[in-house]
Amino acid sequence: MKLVDRDTVERLKGLLETERAAAATVSGLISMATTPAMDKLFEKLRDDEAWSCAGLTRVIKRLGGKASHDTGDVAQKVQGRPSLRERLILLNRGQAGVVKRLDRLLEQELDRETGGFLRQMRSLHAENVHLCEELIMTLTPSGAGRGHGQGEGMQGGWDARSGAG
Repeated sequence: MKLVDRDTVERLKGLLETERAAAATVSGLISMATTPAMDKLFEKLRDDEAWSCAGLTRVIKRLGGKASHDTGDVAQKVQGRPSLRERLILLNRGQAGVVKRLDRLLEQELDRETGGFLRQMRSLHAENVHLCEELIMTLTPSGAGRGHGQGEGMQGGWDARSGAG
């Protein structure tokens, strides 16, 4: 196993806190789903976040670090937004930020197992950013007379697995 510096472990711990917050955020969005496809997408996002949390915890421990139980504050920020669309936009910004953080981590020399896990995590997050962008495009901006900005999202054959409609 390649030597991993303390800074890398700390960055992984920060990422874990972000992922915990994202999991909590998505769990809170599930009740806002207005279609079965939207519900399926939110469940996928939640499950991917939980998978990322479990994997990061394993990596941190394997590298000799101690995973904290802290959670970032993004869930409160997202829940404070007035519409589903605005909540998804903020969540998606955070997810895109995670992709960038993963890119920086992957520039480092990492052991095979850690690098493989982080590449898979990055792939899932990039896919989820794309799926959320597609959903956001279907939602009516708040203040446009459609209630909470939920619009007609994810109807007409939109498939949460492929992002195709």
